[in-house]
Amino acid sequence: MTSPKPVTGLSASEASRILTEVGTNELALAPAASSVALFVRQFASPVICLLLGAGVVSVVLGEVLDAGAILAIVVINAIIGFVQEFRAQRAVQSLRSMTAPRARVMRNGNSVMVLALVLDPPEQDVLMRPPRSPEESMLGRVQWRFIVLTGVLQAAVTLSVYLWALETR
Repeated sequence: MTSPKPVTGLSASEASRILTEVGTNELALAPAASSVALFVRQFASPVICLLLGAGVVSVVLGEVLDAGAILAIVVINAIIGFVQEFRAQRAVQSLRSMTAPRARVMRNGNSVMVLALVLDPPEQDVLMRPPRSPEESMLGRVQWRFIVLTGVLQAAVTLSVYLWALETR
């Protein structure tokens, strides 16, 4: 019976060769949206389009004051949404720059800590995988808060416009 072969892992030269061939172990990031694109995106909601349509109808019917109020509400909503999304984008970028996950692997027969970005695809002797990055859970919380706040704000705006329209009749 043969004894088990000791685990040596990749050699340093082999690991650097694979790294130059394959590249780093990271996902390509989409470029961040510009400030103008973030602001314009605030008007893509069906509720906002409905309010803008109501504003156009108000102008056509000669209710300029109503149209002005609707437009003011839409612009305030867009500004609040833009600020929230811009801050969330900056928070994610700062979290991404703060985290540098590491993994413990076997190289040349020794246990070595390396950046997870340089973990090679054939690396089979990983002793410790990097923990999930904190930005994943943080991003989920930020998105959840953004969704809730946007929904509450849109409901409040819609309700206030509806009630205001009932009062002015």
